[in-house]
Amino acid sequence: MPAEQWPRSRVYYFCSDCRDVCGIPKANPADCPQCGRKGLKDIFSEIAERLEQSWSFFEATRIRKGSWLFANQPGGEVYHMDEGAHTFPNYPLAYYAELRALGFIPPWLDANDPDMRKKEDVIIERWVEELEDFGMDREADWIVRNRIFMNEEEFPRPRSDASFVKSLSPGDVEPDLTTRESTRAYFNSLPWCNNPYSACGRIGHALDLHMARQRQAGRESFDESYHYVKELVDAQYQPGKGYWGGSEADFINRTSGNMKMLCTYARFDWPIPEPKRIIDYHLSGATEKAGFEGSGCSAFNQMHPLCCIFGQYPELKLYRGDEIDRYTAKTLMTFLGNWNDATNFYGETWLSKHNHGVVTFMTELLLDLPISRVSTIYNWRENSIITRNEDGRITRNKVIYQQRGFRFYG
Repeated sequence: MPAEQWPRSRVYYFCSDCRDVCGIPKANPADCPQCGRKGLKDIFSEIAERLEQSWSFFEATRIRKGSWLFANQPGGEVYHMDEGAHTFPNYPLAYYAELRALGFIPPWLDANDPDMRKKEDVIIERWVEELEDFGMDREADWIVRNRIFMNEEEFPRPRSDASFVKSLSPGDVEPDLTTRESTRAYFNSLPWCNNPYSACGRIGHALDLHMARQRQAGRESFDESYHYVKELVDAQYQPGKGYWGGSEADFINRTSGNMKMLCTYARFDWPIPEPKRIIDYHLSGATEKAGFEGSGCSAFNQMHPLCCIFGQYPELKLYRGDEIDRYTAKTLMTFLGNWNDATNFYGETWLSKHNHGVVTFMTELLLDLPISRVSTIYNWRENSIITRNEDGRITRNKVIYQQRGFRFYG
C-alpha cells in the first residue's frame, strides 16, 4: 500500500541493520531514525517477500505430480481424516485461500491469462473432490465453507463423528445441550478456571453442534438452550479483568480463551462486555521487542479479539489506537522469529499453517483491510479486497464474506 494511503499518520518500516521496526510519519523519507539507513521497506513488503516463497512448500509436500493431496511435511505422509479434531489434509487448501486473499498468485496460474479464474475454479473443484474421496464433507468442512466459499446450503452440516464429539468433551461429559440440566452439567465440566482456551472454544463448538442438529430436525435453533448458554457464558466473564474464566490460567491461555469466546460473540452479534477493559488486558502483555509475542497462534490470538471489538464498536479504534498500531507493527519481529527460511513456511509442517494468521490480523489492524470476520476469509473469488490502479494507488472494494444470499456464519 502506498505510504500516503496508510490509514493513519505513520507508516511502519523494518530496518535490517537495527533489526527493529520503526514508525515514520507518512510525509517523511523512509530512513531509519536510529541508524540512518535509507530506503527502508515497510513491514508488509518484508512479509510479502517471504509469503511469496510459500508456494514452494506446496510443491515440497505434494504427494505426486498432479495431485491436490499434500503430505504433512516434506517427506511425510498424508494424515487421515479420522485422526481427531485436526483434519490435516485440508490445511493446504486453507492456506491457499489465505494467500489468495492476500493477493498472491500461485506459479501454476498466469495472472495475465484472461481465463485464469476459470482455470483456477477447475483446480479448486478437483482439489475439493480429492478431499471428498479422502472423507471430507464439503458442506460440513469449515475450510471449504469459510475459505473457498463453495457452500450450496445456508448453514453447515453438523460434524457429529465420534472423534469430533469426543474432542468437545475434555471432562468426559457429552456436549448435550438439549435440556437445561444437561447444558449446565456440560458447561460445568469445562475447565473454566485453569484452561479458558479449552472451555471457551468447546462451548462455542457445542452450541454450533446443538443448533445444527435443531435445524436438521426442523426445530427452532435459537431455542431455550441457546439463550441459556449465552446466560452461562456471560456469567463467566470476569468484570474489571478483561477475560472469561481463567482465575488459575496464565496470560496466553486467557487471551487465547478470549479469541475463542469472541468467535462466538461475533458470530451471533452478542454485545461484548467491557470492550475497553479487554483491549487493556491484551495490550498488557505486548512488548516493545516483538509486539504481540508468541509461537504463532498465541500471537494472533492476542490480536483477533481486537478485530472483533472494532467490528462491533468501530469508534473504539481511537481508544489506545497508537499503542495498538505500534505493538501490531512490532509483531513483525514475532513473525520473523517464527519464519523458517529452509522450508519457506511458518514452521516445518502443515499444522503450522494457521500461524500465518499473524499476517491476517496485522493487516486488519494496521491497514484497516477486513480480510476476515471471525474465522471466515472475505470472498476473494467474488472480488479482490483492493484494486491497484495504474499509478500504484489502491481502491478499496466492498467486502463479501460468503456467497450472495447467505447470512454470515463464521
